[in-house]
Amino acid sequence: MKPSHLLPGLCALLPSVLSAGSYAPAAGKAGSTAVYKTDAAFRGWASSVVSYHVGTDVEAGWMDTNKCLGAPGNDVYDITCLGNGGDITLSFEHPIADGPGWDFAVFENAFAAGFLELAYVEVSSDGVNFVRFPCHSETPSRVGAFANTMDATNLDGLASKYMLGYGTPFDLADLSGLADAQKLDLDAVIRVRLVDIVGDGSCKDSDGRPIYDPTPTVGSGGFDLDAVGVAHFQMGEALWESFRKWQNTWYGRVYPESRYGGWVYSADNGSWQYTLAATNGMWVYDFELGWLYASRTAPGYLYLFQPGAWAFSCGADGEGTRWYYLWDDAHAADFPLYPYVRAEEIASLVQ
Repeated sequence: MKPSHLLPGLCALLPSVLSAGSYAPAAGKAGSTAVYKTDAAFRGWASSVVSYHVGTDVEAGWMDTNKCLGAPGNDVYDITCLGNGGDITLSFEHPIADGPGWDFAVFENAFAAGFLELAYVEVSSDGVNFVRFPCHSETPSRVGAFANTMDATNLDGLASKYMLGYGTPFDLADLSGLADAQKLDLDAVIRVRLVDIVGDGSCKDSDGRPIYDPTPTVGSGGFDLDAVGVAHFQMGEALWESFRKWQNTWYGRVYPESRYGGWVYSADNGSWQYTLAATNGMWVYDFELGWLYASRTAPGYLYLFQPGAWAFSCGADGEGTRWYYLWDDAHAADFPLYPYVRAEEIASLVQ
């Protein structure tokens, strides 16, 4: 429900939160787990909508699925409304992995700390089998359609525990002990699904208790998805783990990990790369530069298949920009900053 659907002054007349439950409090209070939308922990956001089943009581203007992609918006209108009983499934540029602490956070557009339209949160590693996060609701009785009386301390494991601008965090490790956990690879979650909770008590929490939230709501009924942000991507995890796992090889300093299926992170080239062994060296696929060749007899040098030149890696700066020294004078005219060129300049020539 959006403010435009409220009767003038109605929210101001309703009582504020009075009770306290067993769980973390609202954003801004001591002990809250709320994550602000600009938190440095975020590495990326949902990139596409896999499926969208809109529920009841939703006007067409709230059904734009593009509005729930990317970072959270700045107002209550930049959302995709699920409708009462609806659901939406999102995908990401890379699989989500189980890292230290919370792994992703869900943002809704609640305009007050006590007006919370809730949703179940489910994840999948194959796009078919979904596992739901354990959830708990201690809200004792029905909540009026416009009531600003809900208490975050009564809620756990449900999306929209927090108001606009603050995400509800979820830790994949919380699923490890569930009966359905064998259906997941906690280091390769490819889908997140939000399922709206019809707040009349017909939906239950993990303990079988009724879940209440503002009911009935119309026009933009149910959960309003703002964004889903990720703290731990599978392919980026190596950057944030202990340096004790880095290995020095003839190719340079790399982070190999079996779960990445042939991908390694190269500290010398500042990128994830796919390795393919050759007789006297190794072919490497770089996301930005395409296929490269590293020779055992010329450590530190890489052959760029396009534009067809040898280059020596000069490392990366603090912003992640990679610099190279071109060994082939024939390409001097192609790069105004020769002999030092940025990876993005080489990539533009390749394209």
